[in-house]
Amino acid sequence: MGESTIEEGGVWVISEPSDSDKFDVIYELNSIGRKLADRNNNTLTLVLIGYALQEKIEEIKRFSYDYILYAENKMFECYDLENYANTLVEMIRKYKPGVVLLGSTLYGRTIAPWIASALKTGLTADCIWLDMNEGTLIQVRPAFGDNIEAEIICPRRKPQMATVRPHVFPLAECRDNDGTCKLVRYDVTNFKTDFLTLLDRIKVLENSQSLEKAQIIFAVGRGIKSKKNLDMVFELAVLYGAQVGATRALVDMGMIDRKYQIGQTGVTVKPKLYIAFGISGCIQHMSGVLCNEIWAVNNDENAQIFKKATLGCVADINVFLPLLLNKMKE
Repeated sequence: MGESTIEEGGVWVISEPSDSDKFDVIYELNSIGRKLADRNNNTLTLVLIGYALQEKIEEIKRFSYDYILYAENKMFECYDLENYANTLVEMIRKYKPGVVLLGSTLYGRTIAPWIASALKTGLTADCIWLDMNEGTLIQVRPAFGDNIEAEIICPRRKPQMATVRPHVFPLAECRDNDGTCKLVRYDVTNFKTDFLTLLDRIKVLENSQSLEKAQIIFAVGRGIKSKKNLDMVFELAVLYGAQVGATRALVDMGMIDRKYQIGQTGVTVKPKLYIAFGISGCIQHMSGVLCNEIWAVNNDENAQIFKKATLGCVADINVFLPLLLNKMKE
């Protein structure tokens, strides 16, 4: 493909690795990225790195990107932070975007600081809202334990970079492929090969759907008290077709793996129903729960969770869980 020019100063969305289960975040970023680009009378570009990308490119072309800038090479088949980050830095230096957006996922949180440091620019993490004012990106994120929303700008350095919390923006709507999306291939030759040596690649298969995509979540906190009670919640989740989530307190206690953590330092979820067992309802946890239907079980009638719950039950977890499990099995 011949050389194509991407306009300087545009808005870029950096894709997740093509085999990531968080790939859908680019469609949320598309919806806000499109608004920012249009407000600044500029273009929107999706940046994709990987191998065997044709199927993904055809999928992405159905959305309102003006350009898809992609680097395709066998070396990108397995994600390697250094090669991915260095390639993105090269792309940004060549095409000079004004704004660069990434999802606030494990990938985005890892690679964005590397890029920002290399480019000597600012980075705002975990944004919940974005706006544009005369070329300046207005970045809004929670601060002071989510008690306030801080507006942050970086007017003197480019690109202006932000990671965006998943599920706070709607998924963009696809369109018929009208041929307006231009493909630009970026050829990379400067690979680092002495940093890591790949011995083998193992695909980890999850038996359950992603916590972030779950429609029903049974969440557990410090008040769950015992491994026996935790096992009952997992059993209930299977019976009810739900996923299990947890507070940071329970993770720090070593009772459950960190992949289940929801909240400010975990994942953000947007289920249709959120059932909280033994969760106090502190802001650090609830900031990651975007749900209108919250049911709560806690033995403390003054627990903060009841202020947010649509249905609450003051009960002893040790008594409540066995009764509920037996009822579900009937």
